[in-house]
Amino acid sequence: MTKRRFMQVDVFTDRPMMGNPVAVILDGDGLSDAVMQRTAAWTNLSETVFVRSADDEGIVEIKIFTPRSELPFAGHPTLGAAHALLKAGIVAPNAGLLRLRCGAGVVDVAVSRANYDDKLMLKIPRCVVHNFDDTEFLRSVFAKQTPLAEPLRVDLGPIWIVAEAQSVEALNRLNPNYALLSALSTTLKITGATVFARDEEFVHVRSFTPASGIMEDPVCGSGNAGVAAYLRHYEPSHLSRRHIAKQGGCVGRDGSVAVHYTPDTIEIGGSSVIVFDGVACLGDN
Repeated sequence: MTKRRFMQVDVFTDRPMMGNPVAVILDGDGLSDAVMQRTAAWTNLSETVFVRSADDEGIVEIKIFTPRSELPFAGHPTLGAAHALLKAGIVAPNAGLLRLRCGAGVVDVAVSRANYDDKLMLKIPRCVVHNFDDTEFLRSVFAKQTPLAEPLRVDLGPIWIVAEAQSVEALNRLNPNYALLSALSTTLKITGATVFARDEEFVHVRSFTPASGIMEDPVCGSGNAGVAAYLRHYEPSHLSRRHIAKQGGCVGRDGSVAVHYTPDTIEIGGSSVIVFDGVACLGDN
């Protein structure tokens, strides 16, 4: 048994227990994939992050696991790991950036204040958008509860089917068939479905991921990046946009995600707060 420094970070909030929690093992060197997967299943959070030592260029490797599998990238675990690393004093930003390497590539996290209490913003490492013509998928999963316009398949490492609901009220009424969505997610090799709606002030988002062991993600970074990719796809190509997304109300949370996208980049971010700080006792194999 080995003892490892552990933090649990609530991401996309400045109030404990109102955002999306992520477990961060700050000393993940030497842990096998089997131990990391078993630990992620035990925490039973949407993601658990394992931090490894920085390379010669100062880039810190992270490995991200859901309770069931490893992910190449996810937004809130990356931001949570960055926040934990900075608060623990393990690394310091270089020229305002903290660089993390995950399965999808190197992620640059912009750090704007010396005490790290302000928003951290990360740049999405990759984004590929495809049309998704299977509208029966959405009608089946959501039992024809509401029309969902023009779905897209957005690959950010996690792969989302993204669609827009008619209204915030319609979005809040969604009650998907989780068993069917889980089965279709496996068949289609996707992470799940993210649905959003707009009002005059915010973009409201819900992300459903039963195939990963989490029915509804409280506040989802990659899901919000998928919404940004969706909006960018249907807007004039020269525009640069910012918005605040609200997510988590349907599961008792109140997350806020800052989103900025240009023709070439997508950035997401927000505040984070440490809820637990201690030691985890992990198995050796």
